[in-house]
Amino acid sequence: MESDGFKENLRKGEYEKDTPFELNPKSFIYDNLFNFIITMFLVQIWGGLIIDAFSSLREETEKRLDITENYCFICGNHKDTLEKAGSNKNEGWSHHTKREHNVWAYVFYIAYIRSKPQNDFTGVESEVAAKIEKGDISWFPCNKALVLQNVQLEKEEEDNDKEIIAKEGRALQTRLSAILRRMAKVQKQMSEKKELIASRLKRGASSKAQDPRKGTI
Repeated sequence: MESDGFKENLRKGEYEKDTPFELNPKSFIYDNLFNFIITMFLVQIWGGLIIDAFSSLREETEKRLDITENYCFICGNHKDTLEKAGSNKNEGWSHHTKREHNVWAYVFYIAYIRSKPQNDFTGVESEVAAKIEKGDISWFPCNKALVLQNVQLEKEEEDNDKEIIAKEGRALQTRLSAILRRMAKVQKQMSEKKELIASRLKRGASSKAQDPRKGTI
């Protein structure tokens, strides 16, 4: 058969080189359109996945950087809160992170606890050592700071002063109201006496006018 001879020639590499090749544009486009669409679709999918992955990594990096730069590692208070609380005494963020809650001071303290014999522990050191072994960080001053405590005390004192002033103001207002009531009462009494005196003088003048001999010697 002819087809068998064609296959045999292909196996032997004897296919005629001068066989004419006709390129049909429609069939070429149709045959390659599927591959083109699938390739572009896969490229878009992989591109989207890569962009989403890099966006997530960038957001996580920015979040970590924000936490590192703007939050105290020990107590977790924000930089603006500490700056506002210590603005009057120059005890802001720098003073807090270097003096009050220095990270390296806590690292050295943990190393000191681990290197110290347990028999030499004090009560506080024993409790801290037990929590360190358990991975418990409740011994950290979470959401606490000396500058915030001072601000809280100042606020409480200010509130107490305001309350005292308010009480004194209410007492003065009560006294003033009593004084005004007394003044109104006195004024009313004086008006009544004035009217009484005026009426008596009027009656005396009228009686003299009726009996002129009372006014002669």
